[in-house]
Amino acid sequence: MNDREINLPAPLDIANDPINRACDILTSVSRSRASIYRWLSLGFYPPDRDLVEAVNQGQLSAELTEATTWLGADQKKLIVKIEKLADYRQNQLEDWQAEYNRLFSSPISVTSSRCLARASNAFHHGNPAIAGATLRIYLRLPTS
Repeated sequence: MNDREINLPAPLDIANDPINRACDILTSVSRSRASIYRWLSLGFYPPDRDLVEAVNQGQLSAELTEATTWLGADQKKLIVKIEKLADYRQNQLEDWQAEYNRLFSSPISVTSSRCLARASNAFHHGNPAIAGATLRIYLRLPTS
């Protein structure tokens, strides 16, 4: 080896590095989950023409199918439900709005016994903060 020769380390094999591979997998799963959560969250908003078009054109089904491929064999359980979205492709915006109103426009009443049951359940699962908040609501105590 002469004075001018530089001894460089061997290049890293990034493609086969297990840490990089794990990061790639986790990134892909995170993107897929984000896509699923985005579609699911739209169910809590009043339907609009864009949503109806996404269902009618099969975009929703296609994106959910693609986003669940990382599940492997477990995806088969979801595919049946995703494919049932095709049954709703002929629905108009008014149909979607009527269903949304049926689900979200009626008042919900929670009895005090149910509230106490939740508090009891929270204590059993080791979350006294939730139990305390539930009891404060039930007993109408100040929150601070």
